[in-house]
Amino acid sequence: MKSSIQYRSFLQSDTWAVFRESLGWHPHKVGDVLVLERPLPLGYSLLYSPEVYGPPDILLTLLPAVSKIADRRKSLFYRLELLVEKDEPLAESWRAAFTYTGFQKAFEAVQPEDRQIIGLGSEEKVLAQMKPKGRYNIRVAEKSGVLVREATPKSLDADIPLFYALMRQTAKRERFSIRPQSYFLNLCHLLYDHNCGRLFIATLQNQPVAAAIITLYDDVASYLYGASSNQRRDTMAPYAVHWAAVQWAISLGAKQYDLLAIAPEDPEKGRRHPYNGMTRFKQQFG
Repeated sequence: MKSSIQYRSFLQSDTWAVFRESLGWHPHKVGDVLVLERPLPLGYSLLYSPEVYGPPDILLTLLPAVSKIADRRKSLFYRLELLVEKDEPLAESWRAAFTYTGFQKAFEAVQPEDRQIIGLGSEEKVLAQMKPKGRYNIRVAEKSGVLVREATPKSLDADIPLFYALMRQTAKRERFSIRPQSYFLNLCHLLYDHNCGRLFIATLQNQPVAAAIITLYDDVASYLYGASSNQRRDTMAPYAVHWAAVQWAISLGAKQYDLLAIAPEDPEKGRRHPYNGMTRFKQQFG
């Protein structure tokens, strides 16, 4: 992430707080920071703040307030995940702050530790910063007859099952578990109700071949969930979906497009990383 990017995550928004509350979490707000509380057995709980952006001195106000919540709600631990560029001086400041406050790195991350973010501005700018193969694959999708449409509020009940069928194919192919269909239906209805996201579906001869759920918050469009068919992968439908999402984000004035998880740049960590395939795809966008 470039140091010039000022990134406020959708996962810190009031809309996300409402959605998580519908799933049994209890939201707290400490200044601008969302702290989510999840009940545990025997009356205990855990606290979690996803994707917090800010200077290290935010801990001076955040941690005392979180400690009070923890005491009141019998919380066993607090997970804090940050958006910090690894190669900027701020990262060193964060490390010092964590040492001082006693934080320990978790053995695994909930949100991706490494991600691909591109700058927007105009369609011409995005195309110019893309790798040649990325531009080529967008043209392949167009020539193959792939069409992309935005779901509407009225079409969601019919479109989410199409998305979910693609998600099931993707999960089986890539070997990961997925949430129930109702999760995506409720999420998309909330995104449309608050005008902060869209479901894009790519079709080939009227058959769904790729889809993505994209959020928009504080000038940042984010790729939240995506899926693609096992059939006609030669048509490069996922490229068409993201190009349509980028065009939509630009039309609404978004400044960045977050493609989310990629493999780490560290050769040792990245050599056999499960994100290698998606990393090659996402890096075609610049």
